Amino acid sequence: MLEKYAVRMGGGYNHRRHLGEMALIKDNHIVALRALGISLKDIVAGAKTKAPPGVTVEVEATNADEALEGGARVGRISFCSDNMSPDEMCAVKGLLLGRNILEASGGINLANVRQAALAGVDIISIVNAHHSAPVPLT
Repeated sequence: MLEKYAVRMGGGYNHRRHLGEMALIKDNHIVALRALGISLKDIVAGAKTKAPPGVTVEVEATNADEALEGGARVGRISFCSDNMSPDEMCAVKGLLLGRNILEASGGINLANVRQAALAGVDIISIVNAHHSAPVPLT
């Protein structure tokens, strides 16, 4: 909680306080479930059915096809910048026709945050602000 408080005091916004606040379908979930023959459409439908009322379902897309398939079914898409360039994000944004909240995540740092912002996303997630932060030893 102190790390999340520090992010807020630094002008950031916490994506979520804990795992129960959002159903996040990550790229590794998609790969594993597709290997079992489950489509992204069915993955999203299952998450939406099982999520408590008011819990947002978000799809982490690693390519345009996942963003378009998932975006037709959820209100929030996370573009994994480890796999999608800002140009790809911008192109997909145009195809989604403003139906979704768009987030850039994964590998965002001071060197590439501007490019992610110029892609026109609504949210930029940066975990290195608090994830694995060093603890000073006294």
